[in-house]
Amino acid sequence: MSDENGIYCIWLDLHIGILGKYQTFKEKFQKSLKPINGLPPNSINNLILCFEQEVAPIKFVSNIDDALALIQNETDKRIILISSGSLGKDAVPLIYKNYPRVYSYYIFCANILNYLDWAMDYLHCLKIFDHETDLLIRLTRDISQEFIRLGRSYLAVYDGESARKCFVTAETLETHANDANSPNPPVRRCLEMLQGPNGLIEKSQNLKDDQRTDETIGSNNLLIYTIEDDTKLVDGITRYSNVDDLVDKLVELVVKKYQQQAETHMHEGQRQLADIEIRMANRIEYEVQKLRES
Repeated sequence: MSDENGIYCIWLDLHIGILGKYQTFKEKFQKSLKPINGLPPNSINNLILCFEQEVAPIKFVSNIDDALALIQNETDKRIILISSGSLGKDAVPLIYKNYPRVYSYYIFCANILNYLDWAMDYLHCLKIFDHETDLLIRLTRDISQEFIRLGRSYLAVYDGESARKCFVTAETLETHANDANSPNPPVRRCLEMLQGPNGLIEKSQNLKDDQRTDETIGSNNLLIYTIEDDTKLVDGITRYSNVDDLVDKLVELVVKKYQQQAETHMHEGQRQLADIEIRMANRIEYEVQKLRES
């Protein structure tokens, strides 16, 4: 599934990125293995292999110029950057300013305190770790949350199969994160949301195309994927003489905002979200027209 996600992961480290160095560590990332075949627990290898199989390929580089070349080459990808602290100190500010496609940063270092001064400006998109296992577990759980949000968005436009793929991937990632984190207690919150009766996986499996005819614009499902929180629909006050004109204007504004979000996300490489937003705009127009005809 990783080829479909539009995500690319770059690991920037002076030593790990040099060909032939830290080969054992790198091999953990580069073997090919399906994560759903009953792998033994308590293995960080499984988590790494699961990540590459389900989420994104990982490319190792040893200097900032090589990282920039990869970023510039992958114009249709959203990129995650993992970096050593020493290189990240220069790389993160530069990349953050110039390449919005790089949307998430993870720093791996020996001493977190040595890097807090510059990192404080980027805490909204950056996390720091002093152990590779902790970093990979957190990265995996963060990506799992992305798949859950994307799956919910697919539910909103009645694409049960795409939603199911997202939820099953999130389930796989959460399971391997728990295995890698043993003997600590497993984190069950996301798995409970995904699994069991009325879980998200079951909801996506039960979703049928003919539900479209039974839903209205006021349904809860329609509200699963909403306009971004900081979006303003109107900048001033307009008065309308009747309700129909008001509704028409509101529909026009909402549809326009979805279309604008789709254009932005397409530019950022988030093609799946852009597709959902276009479909949501079309669905709103469809539902309103259906109400008018009823």
